[in-house]
Amino acid sequence: MNSAGTSGSSFVVDCDVHVAAPSVQALDPYLTEYWRNGLREAGIRQPQAIEYTFPDWSTQAIQPSDTTPDEIAAKVLGLADLAILNCCYGLEALRHPYLAPALATAVNSWLREEWLARDERFLASLVVAVDDADPAVAEIRRVGSDPRFVQVLVAARSWEPLGRRRYWPIWEAAAEHGLAVGIHVGGLAGPDPTPVGAYDSFFEEYVGGYSVLQTQLVSFIAEGVLAAYPDLRLCLLEGGVTWLPTLLWKLDTEWKGLRREIPWVRRRPSEYVRDQVRMSAQPLDAPDDPNVLREVLEHLGTDTMLLYASDYPHDHGPSPDRLLAVLSRAQADRLLGSNAQECYRLDQRLGPWFSAVRPSPAE
Repeated sequence: MNSAGTSGSSFVVDCDVHVAAPSVQALDPYLTEYWRNGLREAGIRQPQAIEYTFPDWSTQAIQPSDTTPDEIAAKVLGLADLAILNCCYGLEALRHPYLAPALATAVNSWLREEWLARDERFLASLVVAVDDADPAVAEIRRVGSDPRFVQVLVAARSWEPLGRRRYWPIWEAAAEHGLAVGIHVGGLAGPDPTPVGAYDSFFEEYVGGYSVLQTQLVSFIAEGVLAAYPDLRLCLLEGGVTWLPTLLWKLDTEWKGLRREIPWVRRRPSEYVRDQVRMSAQPLDAPDDPNVLREVLEHLGTDTMLLYASDYPHDHGPSPDRLLAVLSRAQADRLLGSNAQECYRLDQRLGPWFSAVRPSPAE
């Protein structure tokens, strides 16, 4: 991780910084009186307590007191110039048609008032409850014009593949507001993540969770989301990198023989991915051999796909250092900041302020 902070004049954007999901009581100032009283009377402290039980390892999850704006500024912004805050709040666990949108609104207001207002170097992803498209679209319209929100954040584990038609209004609203869609590994939706049941350990979750992300990418391609919204950018977060080249090969191969089934996919799937999909490079699922890593990166077929992320406060070891060691200076600059600038359209969203703080290529 130190490499990001010693990269010369590179402008660094940390694309995945976790802020702890607050208790429901911490959201009181941003909830209506109806929901404040109702949640207190029900004794609900977190959304997942309503419908989902964690295995024992989840009791070690980050608590609200573990991350603060001052800590993030000291630990993350010492190495990066901008940090994109992601609050994974578990709204996908809720099937309540009114409570889930109310909590989404409260979380986004909490992010804006308690975090974004504290430091201009903070950006954030807004959260939505995807189970009902209408209130999700309304929430995107409510806060999506705030330039500090750069992305709509959803969980990889969902009740249905996210490319299904009922979710399209959400992706359309994101594209209209110039927001990326971030799909983050994990989630609390009810369906088992594998054909043979749920995970029994965090080891299985950590290793097998990436397959759910792959499923969502295939859904966005095959259902036609990327073809229908060419301005939409899809960011796959905390899901590794090295699995993508083989998936692209499989997608292109099967598309050649079966494209009559998905006529709306008019180009090779790999072309949509390289144009519209980005991936955070932390954790880096690669062997220690730098030659193997170089080969994987070559198979990606582009230098524009990877985004720097610390995944703070999670510690994945020296992943960024290993990646930066095999990149040219131009490739490193793209990874550390330029790709994020383009993906999240930071020059357009942040305007003159961004132009003032970002060093010119000659600096």
